Amino acid sequence: MGAEPAGLLVDRARVSGRGLPGSRLVLAPRYYDGTSLNGGEAQHAATAFVMFRDGAGSLRRTVGTQICRGEGRIVAAALIAWEDALDAADAASDDDAGR
Repeated sequence: MGAEPAGLLVDRARVSGRGLPGSRLVLAPRYYDGTSLNGGEAQHAATAFVMFRDGAGSLRRTVGTQICRGEGRIVAAALIAWEDALDAADAASDDDAGR
């Protein structure tokens, strides 16, 4: 029932702004069977969220965002294009600094 995680697609540790162990970026595949009180259609999706420790040291997670089947390639393409643009800007900046 519901949409429990079915493993992990991404579980990437992040370093905090102070160089210490920080949060973890998590992407978990899910299958929603459509039988919860919320209803809806059965579907495959992935949820992206961040795991972190609060001030008391308790493990917490951010509210996730669901990426439905059919949206994954669109999101991936947008992220790759964004990374490519940042890389190109960095390369241009390095070229300018080298002159």
